[in-house]
Amino acid sequence: FNFSITLSLVYLGLVHFQTDYKSVDSIFTLDYLTLPILMVLISVILGELKTRSILHIRSVEKDLNETGTSSDVLLKKVKDLSADNYDLKKKLLNKLDTFKSVMTLTRGFQSLKSNELVDFYFESIQNEVNARIAGFYLIRDDKETFNLVKSNGVKEFRTEFLISEPKDELIQLCLDTRGTVSIRDLYKSNDFIPRDKEQSLLCSPVFLNEELYGIMVIYDLPFLDYVPSNFALFEILTQWFERSLAYAHKFSLLTTNSIFNNQIEVYTYQYFKEKILEDYEAAKRYKIEHFLLTIEIESKVDRLDTLRKFIAQVLKANTRKTDVVTEGMNSNTF
Repeated sequence: FNFSITLSLVYLGLVHFQTDYKSVDSIFTLDYLTLPILMVLISVILGELKTRSILHIRSVEKDLNETGTSSDVLLKKVKDLSADNYDLKKKLLNKLDTFKSVMTLTRGFQSLKSNELVDFYFESIQNEVNARIAGFYLIRDDKETFNLVKSNGVKEFRTEFLISEPKDELIQLCLDTRGTVSIRDLYKSNDFIPRDKEQSLLCSPVFLNEELYGIMVIYDLPFLDYVPSNFALFEILTQWFERSLAYAHKFSLLTTNSIFNNQIEVYTYQYFKEKILEDYEAAKRYKIEHFLLTIEIESKVDRLDTLRKFIAQVLKANTRKTDVVTEGMNSNTF
């Protein structure tokens, strides 16, 4: 606009100096002023268009900036949400793994056979506590010696040792305190200096009805698993094992004095011994013939309990009501 005004004034100046005022009365007529007026109008129109374009561009830039800011906010929210989802999935997977582990442990510790419980307890210590080298010692009938019944790893274990002289300070501390101990407890209790390269790290006694039953000794753990939470898990598994042992022991006492085995639905060997004496006396007195059939199952057969129950059902279905089907002296005989 200012440029147009300046050009108009220059134009009028030039016209003024070049005009012959003898023949022209004035230069401020429509003929002379048409061009300056058009230039001013054009400049005004162009200025207005420029102003509007600038305002529009600024408005678009502002919208773009706001959109960019919104996009950044949305991206941040998406990232935060993804992180939350990842943490949630991780927690969910950890909980699922925990549930699966608890279910497996519950099924394993439901066994009513002591030897199966010992095997499962040792396996659970390997899997849950991550014991790379460990040994389980069972107390002998003399109550003076521990005997090795389960072990893993490459260590050469002692097959037995005296309870009164275990030759391992951690095992001695475990027996003295009657509880789970770690090598850290030795460092706390005295100025302990390990002399054996294969020094035990964790130790837990196992009790059956308040009497010493065995002892679990761990010699090697991964560095990251040597933490208090793992020690607590070790102690919990041992307590669970002790309770299962107590139930199995009670069940064993009941079945020993029972005359009928509910698991395979036949009479027990104890009943057989009483029945065979009665039948023998009756046979002598009345001169009646009696027959005795024994069946033995291959001891290495898989799923022996299932097979025993099947054979018991077959025998019961193919004998008379006066005949008696009982267990044999061993678990694989009838």
